[in-house]
Amino acid sequence: MIKEDLKFGTSGVRGRVIDFTFANCRNYALGFVELLRKQYPAVREIYMARDLRTSSPEIQWYFAKSFEESGYKVISLGGVPTPALAYFALSRQAASVMVTGSHIPADRNGVKFYTPDGEITKDDELEIRRGFERENERLKTSAVGAAPALADFPNESANQLQAEEFYTQRYLKAFGPDFLAGTRVLFYQHSTVGRDLLPKILRELGADVKLTGFSEKFIPVDTENIDNLQALQEVMFENDIEILISADGDADRPLVVQHRYGQITGDVLGMITAHFLGMDAVATPVSCTSLIEESTWFSKVARTKIGSPFVVSEMKNLSGAASSVAGFEANGGFLLGSDAKDLAALPTRDALLPMIVYLKQSISGWLKKHQDFLFSRVNLSGLLKEFPLPISKRILEDVTENPQRLLEFSSTLRRYFSSVKEINKVDGIKIISNGGQTVHLRPSGNAPEFRIYVEAKDRTAAGEILKDAMIFCDGYRG
Repeated sequence: MIKEDLKFGTSGVRGRVIDFTFANCRNYALGFVELLRKQYPAVREIYMARDLRTSSPEIQWYFAKSFEESGYKVISLGGVPTPALAYFALSRQAASVMVTGSHIPADRNGVKFYTPDGEITKDDELEIRRGFERENERLKTSAVGAAPALADFPNESANQLQAEEFYTQRYLKAFGPDFLAGTRVLFYQHSTVGRDLLPKILRELGADVKLTGFSEKFIPVDTENIDNLQALQEVMFENDIEILISADGDADRPLVVQHRYGQITGDVLGMITAHFLGMDAVATPVSCTSLIEESTWFSKVARTKIGSPFVVSEMKNLSGAASSVAGFEANGGFLLGSDAKDLAALPTRDALLPMIVYLKQSISGWLKKHQDFLFSRVNLSGLLKEFPLPISKRILEDVTENPQRLLEFSSTLRRYFSSVKEINKVDGIKIISNGGQTVHLRPSGNAPEFRIYVEAKDRTAAGEILKDAMIFCDGYRG
């Protein structure tokens, strides 16, 4: 039986590069094929793309050959952002697959699956996983064969240009060539697959864009845990530009930094974008800011577990009762569940739309008018890396059984959580004080990592809570 260390997390299948063997790739590909044959029997094409990791071309080739052997035509778009791939495939009522590890380190990678309806749900994940396991069982009595030799995909360059232009026109048709006129922005390129396309689109919308930080080596930019924020702010100062933007590896999560406000978290970006588009209802994870409800901008706010498949599922639930629906997460990316402002629905995370809206609202003066409200809460997150899952589970078990283990760990935590309003167990454990402070503990869904989310009314309080909560959790290493 094939050893398998790949698994579904909050966004697709992820794992170590060494575990993306031909056998594992083939079996996950065939699991996806089973799903397509059952739910979308008329689909015969699968579009594929990849990020800029050195391991991505080989993984794409393994999946592509497995799809082709199953009777599907594979069209490679090369290196394009995940939302550009999804948008292109959706317009053709085709399936698609993106090879990307998003923000995780270069020794890991991943694969995201899309049906002709958009990003897969958790139920779809289960179906694909069952298909994988069935194929894996068959390998007990038969060989998988040699891995196919790498080769170039036909017409890839032309396909990539076509997909990029289609994605560009999505925003030009909706907003026009002068939408961002007067905007100056610094774009941090690093190794995001959108490092050329996104600046190009912003320029076509009228923005003055300067580039910085190009890297041939893959840099894992985690929009929830930026470890070079001070360095980026120094580059902004050197260039006399107030706003810096970027994206993660596959360009579906935005990074926005503004001098006067610091990093603008994904949930605040999502709020601003949904309000600008006039959305009626929003789906968002339990980790996102409490300002979403306080804004009263939306008739319905549905809280979910963390991960875009949960957001996608909840958007579908909301669509029957709401006139328009969107979703977003704390780590960024905007999911458009309904047509809005000449934009067709795109039910997968998109980094570009919240970038565009934020830049527009900044230059229009709207952001300054609402700054007191939008920045009346500070949301911070911390990440403990190389944190084994059994330890993560023990923390959750202990704190769930007795929250005071955490809340009485230090004088700081005792002060901020002297009285507790609510304990939320939707995803991990989130403790909310009567004073409005929150601390949320949660293991990563697809990596040996542990995250701590904090909300408070000022940066000092948020920083103090986060520091002591991380010390508490890290102490479980022993």
